[in-house]
Amino acid sequence: SFQAAVNALALDFPQLYFIDVSNISLVITEKQYMGARPVYTVKIENAKGKLFYADGIRSKDELDMIRNKVEVLREKIIKNARRYPTQYEQIKYVHDYIVDNVYYDDNITDSSKYNLGFTLLRGRAVCEGYAKSFKYILDGMQIPTITTVGIGINSVGSRERHAWNQVYLDGYWYGVDTTWDDPIVTSNSILTRRDTHKYFLVGENVFKGNHMPDGNVSDGVEFKYPQLPAYSYTPPRRQ
Repeated sequence: SFQAAVNALALDFPQLYFIDVSNISLVITEKQYMGARPVYTVKIENAKGKLFYADGIRSKDELDMIRNKVEVLREKIIKNARRYPTQYEQIKYVHDYIVDNVYYDDNITDSSKYNLGFTLLRGRAVCEGYAKSFKYILDGMQIPTITTVGIGINSVGSRERHAWNQVYLDGYWYGVDTTWDDPIVTSNSILTRRDTHKYFLVGENVFKGNHMPDGNVSDGVEFKYPQLPAYSYTPPRRQ
């Protein structure tokens, strides 16, 4: 339960990207007193004496510098997004920023590939970094967003652990997958801008069969997510 809570916290509060949850452990000690019930002491400690900092962060000063850069960048993105009149266009701007400025790279050997801080500053990540970065920015705009975890079935039919988002807009939760919208080179051609919105504010008509949320944030613990509508979001026509 403790591990599930820590993992869920990291998904719900992506601004805690500088903490490596795998280095957090729960230590329980028991003392038995004659004629009385045992007394338990519970402590949250560093696992194996390691720092709580995520890979790539070695000191408090370095952490402060990274956090400042990330927050400045987020405010810049939010400021640009808010130039658009509708919430749909603002969400789309953030989606396009992530797609255009982050490169999918599963060759990174440390945990920084899941880290939204390094995702935004270095522009390289795997799906969790994409999804957490998207949520982090929309959280700053007070737009309800969830980081969703589950199974993705890619274009060649392979099953893989995957992370994406759900965004609340006009009374419904819609799916967004910035990772799969990334304009990578496929079949010797580059995806068009239309292709890069294939998984933007979509419903079950698009996600069914390829995005299967399971909420499995820890062994034996599964969270349920809001149900997507049958169809994707249709933006209102401008007058």
